[in-house]
Amino acid sequence: MSENSTLEKIFREYHLFSIPSYQRDYAWEIRNFEELWEDLKESIELENTDSDKGHFLGTIVVTPNNQNQNSVDVIDGQQRLTTTFMLLLALWEKLSEEKRDHIGKGFLYEDYKEKTYKLQVSESNREFFRQILESSNQAHLPSKGKLDIKPATQGQNNLYDVFNCILGKIKVFDSKEADSYFTKLINMRLICFKEHNVGAAIRTFQSVNDRGVPLRLLDKLKSLLIYYSNRYCVDDKLDSKINQNFGEIFRFSSQIFAHPYRSTIFATQSN
Repeated sequence: MSENSTLEKIFREYHLFSIPSYQRDYAWEIRNFEELWEDLKESIELENTDSDKGHFLGTIVVTPNNQNQNSVDVIDGQQRLTTTFMLLLALWEKLSEEKRDHIGKGFLYEDYKEKTYKLQVSESNREFFRQILESSNQAHLPSKGKLDIKPATQGQNNLYDVFNCILGKIKVFDSKEADSYFTKLINMRLICFKEHNVGAAIRTFQSVNDRGVPLRLLDKLKSLLIYYSNRYCVDDKLDSKINQNFGEIFRFSSQIFAHPYRSTIFATQSN
């Protein structure tokens, strides 16, 4: 089932967005965020206030999360969704108190008092993500060396770099300008595909893959295995095994590519 909606409607519809542990790590770099930022600026400059004609943000593919009511797992679109969430939170901090009360704290938080965010990234990144988001009201992040939890993977380095870039973009915004960008962003349109299980979601993901960062061979191989699993198996047991094992592979891959001597790891000798 697909729905052409606005970012605001999607965020209000679901209680929590969860990135499963078997997904690849956060892969967006500053250049990918710059493309999103330019799209947003262009939309602002057009001064189009009709939400029905909002700029197209992209697609996401989700499945119900069986452990949390009215929550979903994000199967595709996590890169753009994570980046958009970071931008929304940074803009939120610059809004007037009256505006924040009007929007409601439940828009970005699952539990505002506990500072539990509506977007739950993979478990390996969760504490690092929470740490950098705590600086969402600052002009920039502390240097990586001064963080309590230092970035240990390429994905965490990417999260740091992109969020720091976001803070730099809006550091001079007053509440009025922040409101303009926030409103335009939540009125951007996206297509949300909600599938009943992971296998169906990954088949959809094969057809409408999120633009931004090209898929690696590992991603394509995982999708192909899930496809054949759903075609020839009668239950979801094999899906779970594939996802669990590829989750480990993605984690090992991130560690390898974060290694300072990775160039020698993949070096080949000529005869």
